[in-house]
Amino acid sequence: MDSARIIAFLSDFGTRDYYVGAVKAVVHSLCPQSTVVDVTHEVEPWSVEDACYILRCCYDDFPSRTVFLVVVDPGVGTSRKAIILEHKGYLFVGPDNGLLPCAVGNKEFKAWEILRVPGARRKTSHTFHGRDVFAPVAAFLSCGGRPEEIGREYADPVLMDIEETILEEGWVKARVIHVDRFGNVALGVRPEKFFREYGPTRIRVAFDDHEVDVPFVRTFGDAPRGSLVALVNSCGYLELAVNMGNASEVLGLKPGRIVKIKF
Repeated sequence: MDSARIIAFLSDFGTRDYYVGAVKAVVHSLCPQSTVVDVTHEVEPWSVEDACYILRCCYDDFPSRTVFLVVVDPGVGTSRKAIILEHKGYLFVGPDNGLLPCAVGNKEFKAWEILRVPGARRKTSHTFHGRDVFAPVAAFLSCGGRPEEIGREYADPVLMDIEETILEEGWVKARVIHVDRFGNVALGVRPEKFFREYGPTRIRVAFDDHEVDVPFVRTFGDAPRGSLVALVNSCGYLELAVNMGNASEVLGLKPGRIVKIKF
């Protein structure tokens, strides 16, 4: 048998409670040779959009054949399905709430509805499918199991996206999709759609009753400390930042807020 696949675990559980430890315990009980890598457990609670952004930014940094155990599941215990998704050799396990297709750009994937939970050791809780459904399935796949052994092909998973930009009288309208621990504000805009090799030197940002001109820079240190800037972040999205400061606090912008941009 080939060595077990890496399991990359992402959730909104945080680390205060027992949830992350319980999920890992189930994985290691069922596939002891697996290696679990924590992507993050600090996704904004219940935010499938935030989880999509984080996973989209990093899934292809992992080796091919990685299994992603993705538990951001505000619909846990309801009629929403549990699914496996395959994309370019990667496998994703999680709820059918749009997150998994979103993470791979809603293209080039195959999906299965999970019908059987291999190795289940307890009655499934209505509120903790991360432990009772998704962890056993991820362990099964990591140890060489195939999706078709526990599910059936599923042609119509829920779809969503984080790049819902709208042009409006010369403005690009987009949502705040992520705020990182530094307070950098990522927007659902890929600047490459609006310019190629050379970008603008300044952009105009508007939200609520505020409008401000912001220098467009290559990196944080291209502006004085405390300066508000715009740049293309490491994931390719437009980001508002304050060099050595917190743009989210300065601007009052949180995930879900609408911002208008003029390049």
